Amino acid sequence: MSRLIGLSLSILMCLALLGFAASPTLAANDTADTAATLTAQNPSASDQLVGNSGGRYRYYRFSSTPGAEVRIDMSWRPGPSATGLAAGCKVYGDAGFVRDCVIASTTGDVGVSNVTFTSLTASSYLIQVFNYVQGLPIDFTVSVKGATAGVAGSSAPSQAGGAPGGAPATPNPTAGTLVGQRSGAFAKFDVNYPGANSPMTITLTYGPASQVTTDEFGFDVYDDDKLVGSGTQQTWTSAVATQQLIVSTQVPGVLTIQVHNYSDGVAVNYAVKVDGQAPAPVAVSGNNSPDRAVTLTPAQPGATGTLAGDSAGSYAFFNFQYQGQGENVYIAVSYRPGRMVVGPQSVGFNVYFGDANVLTSIISDGKTPETGVAYGTLNTGTAGTYYVQLYNYAPGTSVSYTIYVTGLK
Repeated sequence: MSRLIGLSLSILMCLALLGFAASPTLAANDTADTAATLTAQNPSASDQLVGNSGGRYRYYRFSSTPGAEVRIDMSWRPGPSATGLAAGCKVYGDAGFVRDCVIASTTGDVGVSNVTFTSLTASSYLIQVFNYVQGLPIDFTVSVKGATAGVAGSSAPSQAGGAPGGAPATPNPTAGTLVGQRSGAFAKFDVNYPGANSPMTITLTYGPASQVTTDEFGFDVYDDDKLVGSGTQQTWTSAVATQQLIVSTQVPGVLTIQVHNYSDGVAVNYAVKVDGQAPAPVAVSGNNSPDRAVTLTPAQPGATGTLAGDSAGSYAFFNFQYQGQGENVYIAVSYRPGRMVVGPQSVGFNVYFGDANVLTSIISDGKTPETGVAYGTLNTGTAGTYYVQLYNYAPGTSVSYTIYVTGLK
């Protein structure tokens, strides 16, 4: 009898062990409803996930602000040499599937995948880590950049669409929702352009892209009433598309970005990001000698002031730290009244390094005959402190000016 009881207990123990192996205990975040939270303060998590041919998952939720660039990274071991494409991650939003994480290589002992996208609305996102390799445990780490400090709501994986949601605008990126009209619906934003042919890249991200054509939805850039250029298509999926324009002109000033939607009744979420725009210039005075020069920096590259003219020369001085190494630094001055009043070469600038004049400005008309512009690009191998000498040789004539020095690091 005792031998029979012992055999029965052994069989029960084996069955229990087999049952445990077949049905592992679920982790707390094995469902979308119990997803772990990632935030700006706690942006990453690590865990182990045992695969199943029917799929096993870990879920992580985070929120992002309108217009924010979001990047998700995942690494795991053993890598694609063991898992192939059967391990990785997906991203879902309030309206359903957003993106697949892209695997960097299909071989190797360590897997690496990532995805980058722009959040078009104030939204909660869900990361789904998956493993479809039967019985294979993977150790993984997942992290997110662009998450807010908190999380609002939940996002379960779904292919069902949702109504576009509006969001308050942010300075850069600027985001919102634009409902189309046959006569055109518009959103306008002003940006400071530093001039001197310094490149400024404007990127419009929008969705759902399948609801509008590029003729119906896009953006234009204006200098007063003059069209500077229009965005051209860069990427497109049915969910999200991008358009881009690079502005490069001599004249600094305020440009207007105008987003348009001519698709009647169709709501489109958008985000406008501007790389290369300048902060508003600060008002300066009293910088009439090198020892009183105003220092321009990457954080504050612009200044505005007034310079009275003198036949013997009247000056305003600025300095900046240049990194050398052949890097481009763009210098531009716009002034009023223009060359029709002060003369063709009376207002401009020189750049000095020590006693050496290393750059003399090119002088031309500005946006209108009433304005002038002086500009140039500094490109040398020598790092150090450089001085800009702005001059006015027009006797009895004061000019109002704005100067930008961009490309500083």
